Amino acid sequence: MKVYSERGYITWPSWDAIFEWEDVFAKEWGTEVQALPNTIIDKAKRRLYRALHKAIPGYIRKYKITDKDKMGVLIVMDAEGYYMLPTKNIIPIYLDFARNMIDEIMAATKNLPAFFVASKDIYNEMKQKGCENVYFINQCASDQYYSDTVPEKDIDVVQIGRKNPLLHQYMLEYCKEHPEVEYIYQGQNASLSYVSTIRGDIGKLPGRKEFVDMMRRARVSIVSTPKCDNSRDVFGGADLVTARVYESTVFYCHLIGRYTDNEETRELELSKICPNIKDYDEFKATMDQYLAGKEIDKDLYCSFIDKHLASTRAKYIKKCIEH
Repeated sequence: MKVYSERGYITWPSWDAIFEWEDVFAKEWGTEVQALPNTIIDKAKRRLYRALHKAIPGYIRKYKITDKDKMGVLIVMDAEGYYMLPTKNIIPIYLDFARNMIDEIMAATKNLPAFFVASKDIYNEMKQKGCENVYFINQCASDQYYSDTVPEKDIDVVQIGRKNPLLHQYMLEYCKEHPEVEYIYQGQNASLSYVSTIRGDIGKLPGRKEFVDMMRRARVSIVSTPKCDNSRDVFGGADLVTARVYESTVFYCHLIGRYTDNEETRELELSKICPNIKDYDEFKATMDQYLAGKEIDKDLYCSFIDKHLASTRAKYIKKCIEH
């Protein structure tokens, strides 16, 4: 089974984590990652497919395994562009998925042996509609970062990427009360520039290496699910646990967060490793404990991480497809 990738034409740094998962999948399956082509002809085809999709309401380009030797898994970040992919021999893993696309995606994938969605809310709704070939998949962390050694920590608190507005407000208030604490967060409008409450504007994090380094050095990682507090409602009311949670545990960061209390977070037993903060008093008390030197429960972390590595997902994906 192949591992297809959009790395040939996607350069946004947030995709680098996905490319790492693809590398792990390929290693687990004894194959190589095959980048989807990006020639002038391929670009023209994508424009044509986009035009057809707009011009013909209800037009659905269906996936179909026509050649098992060409069958491959593809992680799809943007489900809205599913119809522009150059081959139909794809088992898609949808990460971003809005409720208003459920019927369309079910129609596009009905001839496949399996496909995957990363939101339990979306998965449950599809199953209720009678979809038999859909499988739920959690996001994950790349195996390459997993170590049994807790790294050196010299940054107090980070909130990497999307900011939860309430937790950001809480942390800024905490820093007013504790001006010696360094909090690093993303600048305005989802830019790649970051701000430190101690050092001011620290500039852009140009690539994956710099993001990883910041997480590795952080004592505390602030995390949240996208829907919680309307920080990023892109799923039409659905929600999911993002890769940032799993990556934060791989680097042995203390977690503090806000997340939707749903089937996914309960199945993960997320509250054991990340308190779901209700108010500022709870936030302050928890942060006080973390920054006072509370030790990481390595047994708890390792047990959690082992279940959520990319290699674990690779085994699960293969099992579902061959079922």
